[in-house]
Amino acid sequence: MAVKFARKQIPAGFAPSEFIYKGRPAKDQGDFADDVGIADMASVNQFEDRNSSKYYHAGVLEARGTWFVYTEWGRISGGKSWPGNSPKGGMDFMFTKCSTEAEARSAFAKQCRSKNLARLTQKQVGSKTIWVAKVDKSGKSKDAYIVQSLAARERGLPDAYSIKDDSGVVKAKPAAKRAAAKKARKPKPGKNFQPQVVALAKDLVGGTRDYARAAAQATGIIPTMDSITEVRDEFLPLAMQRIADVASANPQRKRESQDAWDRRLLDLQISDDKLVDISKLVAALVPRVIPLRGTPRQRAAATILSSDNILSIQNDLDAFASSLQNEDFSVDDKKAVDDVDPDRVLNAQLSWIDPRSTKGKWLASVYAGMTNNRHNYIRGKLVIKNIFEVQRPDRDHRFVDAVAKVAKSNHGKKIKEQARLQPTRRSDLVDIQQHAADANVFLGIHGTRAVNIHPILSGDLRLPRSLPGAQITGAAFGHGIYFATDWRKSYGYTGHGNSYWASGGNIRGRGFFMFLSDVIMGDAYMARSCGSWSSPPKGKDSVAAYDKYVSSLANDEHIIFDPSYQRIRYVVEASIG
Repeated sequence: MAVKFARKQIPAGFAPSEFIYKGRPAKDQGDFADDVGIADMASVNQFEDRNSSKYYHAGVLEARGTWFVYTEWGRISGGKSWPGNSPKGGMDFMFTKCSTEAEARSAFAKQCRSKNLARLTQKQVGSKTIWVAKVDKSGKSKDAYIVQSLAARERGLPDAYSIKDDSGVVKAKPAAKRAAAKKARKPKPGKNFQPQVVALAKDLVGGTRDYARAAAQATGIIPTMDSITEVRDEFLPLAMQRIADVASANPQRKRESQDAWDRRLLDLQISDDKLVDISKLVAALVPRVIPLRGTPRQRAAATILSSDNILSIQNDLDAFASSLQNEDFSVDDKKAVDDVDPDRVLNAQLSWIDPRSTKGKWLASVYAGMTNNRHNYIRGKLVIKNIFEVQRPDRDHRFVDAVAKVAKSNHGKKIKEQARLQPTRRSDLVDIQQHAADANVFLGIHGTRAVNIHPILSGDLRLPRSLPGAQITGAAFGHGIYFATDWRKSYGYTGHGNSYWASGGNIRGRGFFMFLSDVIMGDAYMARSCGSWSSPPKGKDSVAAYDKYVSSLANDEHIIFDPSYQRIRYVVEASIG
């Protein structure tokens, strides 16, 4: 017969490290079968004060041949639940001693279901069915918990910290073993990487990993790749669809400014029942710190998925995904720097450009000159720290093909608008020189947070996961890939200093980063106002917004809707001195 111990009482004669979890982690709602031995859950009512930031942990344990059920609960926070033989403050726990393994598993499943399926119900939101808390007779949401799929955790007893789950992580294929040669051969020397490139690779991968871990430390968990993918590919687009629906039902009023409409829409979004439900589920599935201070509206605006924050959440998930993909990457500072393979960890070939070289001087001059000096909030002198040339043959060929295709369709057509603030000559376009003019190729700037440089280099600049009609902050002209021709404009997206469209995500010891890319402008549609394009209007190749047509703009913006319409050529690292 099961015997419950008092709250916060450890079974006499046992140390926390002796308890071993028996079974795999629960992965979904109601997944508490006999082979499951550990479950992590988070409150699905993350924004209600009485339930805010609560978690629940349970496990089937064995210690010296005796079976136990362990439960733990409290507020989401960083740090291990059991850093030693004593629990950390602010959490509760309870042991239940069982006479058999079967009894322990039955008690574990019953307890988990009582917190999970017994208090949850399903609700249709758009095209997807999501889990929400049941409502009691008084109209209050029940204290319901969602199963979290975790790659790693700091909750539970010490043995839990070693339980890993790499679900969804794409494994690198091991190198094929070559047949032994008949005669001994001299080993082929490895590639002699430039020290600047090695240092960048270490800092980018390590910085992204540290950023994700810091966020995870605030919540005590790291989600699995499967969980990140589900949120990024299913729930965020669902939220964007709802954002679009809210905007469609509440169009801009006559004489209402864009800023006033944005504020009105934000108020409607953070009070929308369906957006709140999606936001609660997302906050329970992936680590996210819910602010405890501020007015109710400030807390809601920071936590409920809205046009104001959804792009930054997408960027955070990209950083988490990149961190998981490279979790095995580690660099021993005592090793020679050549032991690090930047080509492999970055999935790109980078070359440091000597600033004293002709090309280095030319690029520095071009980049520094690409500005209208209209962003007065940036105070100080631009200091270029490094410029790296980028080659990604497995992706660059798509751009070359796209240039030829667009050039063919526009050949003989008089294109009125070209990109501004461009270098007078481009000697670095040898492979597309024949078609560059007809395709209207220009040098575009894309600023992003330092922790997102590695995910973009190893993958690509990609279209945001969004839908037509969902006008979102930082994407005023549709759901494409944005480029500027003024570095001061792009600085606002780097998260560096007082940048205004992004914050955080810097890497210690490094400056801010921007991509210089070859971009196909082609025959662009010139926007006259903000919009939510998901593709260029018929007969056009891209969308462009110039200050001479859109009075609210200080600098030009270029938007493409096909990732193959760009290729990354250079990475610029700089600072404001």
